[in-house]
Amino acid sequence: MAGADALLCAVPPYVKPSQEGIFAHIRAIAHATDLPIVLYDVPSRSGVAIADDTVARLYEAQYIVGLKDATADLSRPTRLRARCGDPLMQWSGDDATAPAYRAMGGNGCISVTANVAPALCALLHAAWITAISRGSPSCATCSIRCTPRCFWKAIRCR
Repeated sequence: MAGADALLCAVPPYVKPSQEGIFAHIRAIAHATDLPIVLYDVPSRSGVAIADDTVARLYEAQYIVGLKDATADLSRPTRLRARCGDPLMQWSGDDATAPAYRAMGGNGCISVTANVAPALCALLHAAWITAISRGSPSCATCSIRCTPRCFWKAIRCR
């Protein structure tokens, strides 16, 4: 697989499969590889969302190890954590929702922006992680939970 550590698999575009079709698609990929599969739910591109039931079913069948979620549904990490437990890795697929997604129980972000500005994104995510882990108060200007050295206080809230 050309040195890949895992596969990022989305719903085939334009096809708009049923949830059973999505399950069959990922199952076929899982049977064709030994690599771990991260399911990519990006309904704005594929035309169909992947239901929580389908994610849980794929995880329970051991076809996927995680989910890149580009739905902006911030309640999803909590729901999937309750159904699948902590081992299911959950990443935001939307840079804008990454801090809130992590705060709701996600594991972080598989970023698009980081391909363009990796150092800045690494600093930004480190600030978010620090703010979340410290439970610091929300910024009075933007309501984002900040630390004294937070990226948002330094840049956005001036």
